[in-house]
Amino acid sequence: MPLKLIEPGKRKNNKFYLILGMEAGIQYEVSTRTTDKRLAKQRLDQLKEKIAVAPAPGQRITFGQAAELYKAFAKLKVPEVRRLEKVVAELGRRRVDDLTHADLVAAANRLFPRQAPASLNRNFMDVAACVLHYAASNGYCSWLRVKKFKQPRPQTRATRPDVMQRLIEVTDGRKQLLLIWLWHQGMRITQTLGVTWEERKH
Repeated sequence: MPLKLIEPGKRKNNKFYLILGMEAGIQYEVSTRTTDKRLAKQRLDQLKEKIAVAPAPGQRITFGQAAELYKAFAKLKVPEVRRLEKVVAELGRRRVDDLTHADLVAAANRLFPRQAPASLNRNFMDVAACVLHYAASNGYCSWLRVKKFKQPRPQTRATRPDVMQRLIEVTDGRKQLLLIWLWHQGMRITQTLGVTWEERKH
């Protein structure tokens, strides 16, 4: 949960605004010592700036700190940030230079038990790899080759000719033309919709 302000009286009868949440793998619950919302917001911003200061190359940093540095660089979208936060919750306090591939495998299985290899790779291994490789490129740890969980080969699910023929027969006009094009060209629908006459002539 990112850092946010908690109004007075909303948490254990707090007298002042509280700063509550997690950043860089560390849980914070800090009193701002003020009931003034504007001043409390300033103190929240000051704490965020302090946390965001990049450590010197070679300094030992946590996965959570590395994740904050990567997040500032990558400009992640909301779903990507959520995936990152889950990984940080699991690995945030570990030092990036101490992590091994076996640690990542164990953490992924703890966080997402019984999930398929593709889900483990997308939700954990890919995320962890991005953070660790960014940390390595900035001198905070050695490069770690992150091997993904082995996924089964995707199966081609082509429509049977007889099914496609019946589908074409019950359509007409532009829809029928679209189906015929897709069937014979084997293109994705988005590629087909983007085709221009100039490209078709070539």
